[in-house]
Amino acid sequence: MLVYANALQLVGREAFNATARAIHGWLNDQLGQRYPLAEILRSGQWKSEAGRKSAWLQVYAATGEDPEMYAWRLRHVDDGVSGRQWLVEIGVKQERDVVDFSCTVQTEEMSVLITQPVLATRPRLIRYLLDNLERSTDAKFAIGTPGVVLKSVGDSPDSYRGLLGDIERPERDYPIVLVSPDRDGMYLIGPSHLQEALLGLAQVVQVDARFNSWDMEEVLGRQLSAWGGAVNLIRTPGRDGFVRSTFFVSHEVEEWGATQGERVAAVLARVTHTTNVPRLRKRIRPDGVARLAIVRRMAQQRKELLGRTGSDQGMLELYKDELEEMTEQNQQLRSECDDKELTSRQLQEDKDRLDQELREERYKNRQLMYRSSEGTAPSGDYSLFLDLASRADQPSPKECLQAIQQAYPKRVTVLDSAYDSADEHARFDAGRRLLRLLKTLCTDYIEQIEAGGDNAARKCFTVDEYAATESESTQANTDMRRKRTFKHDGNQLEMYRHLKVGKADDERKSIRVYFEWLSNEKKVVIGHCGGHLPIISH
Repeated sequence: MLVYANALQLVGREAFNATARAIHGWLNDQLGQRYPLAEILRSGQWKSEAGRKSAWLQVYAATGEDPEMYAWRLRHVDDGVSGRQWLVEIGVKQERDVVDFSCTVQTEEMSVLITQPVLATRPRLIRYLLDNLERSTDAKFAIGTPGVVLKSVGDSPDSYRGLLGDIERPERDYPIVLVSPDRDGMYLIGPSHLQEALLGLAQVVQVDARFNSWDMEEVLGRQLSAWGGAVNLIRTPGRDGFVRSTFFVSHEVEEWGATQGERVAAVLARVTHTTNVPRLRKRIRPDGVARLAIVRRMAQQRKELLGRTGSDQGMLELYKDELEEMTEQNQQLRSECDDKELTSRQLQEDKDRLDQELREERYKNRQLMYRSSEGTAPSGDYSLFLDLASRADQPSPKECLQAIQQAYPKRVTVLDSAYDSADEHARFDAGRRLLRLLKTLCTDYIEQIEAGGDNAARKCFTVDEYAATESESTQANTDMRRKRTFKHDGNQLEMYRHLKVGKADDERKSIRVYFEWLSNEKKVVIGHCGGHLPIISH
């Protein structure tokens, strides 16, 4: 599995020395031994049992003329997961004062039984590279490298226009991560910490704590904005010039983890999912460096023979030797490819079988859940359900709440405020549709939000049936926020998620159900079931 891929360019008289020192220091740390710098800059291989359980390093070097090229392939076992290996490939191309640097990180699993997830992290090698650049007097990243400095918007409308110009630039080949403050001016993810992790991959843009959301939306549009602690991942322009984005509201960010490290890892995983393949295409391949080294060595040997004999007589034997060497290398590579293809087929078969078993087990588990905890209504009293099923008229909102509370007592709590609002909305005449939405909320929605968060759960409803939040202006208004705050177990609970039926103001045709998901209790709490609560625009 490809975990991380990056390609950077450095410039300056000390660019190569800084890069070489960074790689040298990192390799010594990984191998647990101290090798001289000159040794890791020439072709060879080493195996180490120190430090890690096992590590193997192969170095390729093509030097003697511009451009000089180097590649390192390090393979080591995972300290904590038996059956998993890590493969790190590093490449360097030096031409005068310009250095191209690439780094890829992959894992290789023995089989699909190795299921422990891999955490997305930036390799420590990048930290070594940054440290060596800081200590150098004439070495820096090339102009245009994303993420070298943290950018910000929000101090003026012009800042949004500048950001929009960057977003729509056709040649932009990196995502932009827009990080907004919450209502208290705090950031759920530290922008500086995040930018350091995304160096070379994406540009983090911090929204100033004093920004004006109206100015932002007027210039950028709602799709490219962020507010209320949300994070907006703005992708590179497509072939049609359209820019897509993925918006993560504040509670989704909080669900990524309690620590900054977990939340940064979650963003890095989503960024590398879009950047890995394009960056992989820019990498300096070890086999390419090896081929270049052979070509240069043959040219040098031919030059030396011609210098000694003045003819090509000795070249036939030389070419024969080189051909045998390359044939042997090709046979070895072909054998490795065949082995990997066979392993890949076996892994795919194992994966398909396990996927089928997993689907069957999930189905059985879901049925058991319904039959045990969730399917047990109070024994002996089914009169409400029988009445609803046999009646020709529509159930009232209050009856819908009573039915859902009785059917799923461990999954939902209906507050008194919800019953009160339902009484006031008794004329609503689409009760069966409301009951269906409430049933979905207490079954499919809860399963999906536990498994994949709100992005997965919202797919249980159509866009006309569910809203994950209210507008920022509504949330920022004290009176509007108060009307969406309900008391539960002695605590004040703000509710912005809501189910919806209809759009008209006619209470017979429309209704709103405001609720909140309590992940620690694994329960939905319903605070309002009636008319649409007031908003700024209406």
